[in-house]
Amino acid sequence: MTRTGPRSTIVSTPALRGYFAWSLLDNFEWAEGYDKRFGLVRVDFDSQRRTAKASARWYADLARTGELPP
Repeated sequence: MTRTGPRSTIVSTPALRGYFAWSLLDNFEWAEGYDKRFGLVRVDFDSQRRTAKASARWYADLARTGELPP
């Protein structure tokens, strides 16, 4: 079984120094329009209400503790 992703990279490669999210907020993508959502925070484009996704909470735990959450 091969492990992939940040956790296995941190464990096996001391050279990994950081990680960043692609986008904080859902936004317009030239190739996909408003259909694909990549942000850590979901944006309701009609009301402009913003809601943190599970990925935002995961990333916040990583930033706060410096350790990868499960």
